[in-house]
Amino acid sequence: MQSNNLFSQIRNNMAVQSALSRNAKILRYVTYAGVALVVAATLAGLPAADLPGVILLVATGVPFALALWELSRMLGRAEQGEIFSQPTIAHLRRFALFVLVTAIISIFLPPIVAIAAALWAAEGLEHVAVSFEGGDVFILLISALLFFVARLFEEAQRIADENRQIV
Repeated sequence: MQSNNLFSQIRNNMAVQSALSRNAKILRYVTYAGVALVVAATLAGLPAADLPGVILLVATGVPFALALWELSRMLGRAEQGEIFSQPTIAHLRRFALFVLVTAIISIFLPPIVAIAAALWAAEGLEHVAVSFEGGDVFILLISALLFFVARLFEEAQRIADENRQIV
């Protein structure tokens, strides 16, 4: 009776692992499409933009594309069953970092570029606005959450390593 239960657990674990792997593979391909879309949108916007616009497009497009690339690498590891491995955690951390960098750039670079453009054109500058909208707060919170999840993964890996040493 116990061996039957054990085989049932093993079969269930294999089914969960297979579903995780399949979902990670699908998400990885969706992420590749996202990288392509970000690169295409950035490149498509370059000819129509003036110099400050080009700076903003590239400065936000590049780290966002890198974030998606790190996400695809993390999903590739998950597809192989390496959920709590150090490389997977490192990819998740880099993903969170690039999302954070993208958010910070999108908040602070526009006023810096506006000041630089005004100085370059030798125009007077009456005021500079730094906009901090709800979407910006949301992205910063998501980034913080991703760093926390990476820390949880690290702790799970530490506990798993500890348990392997006990057995």
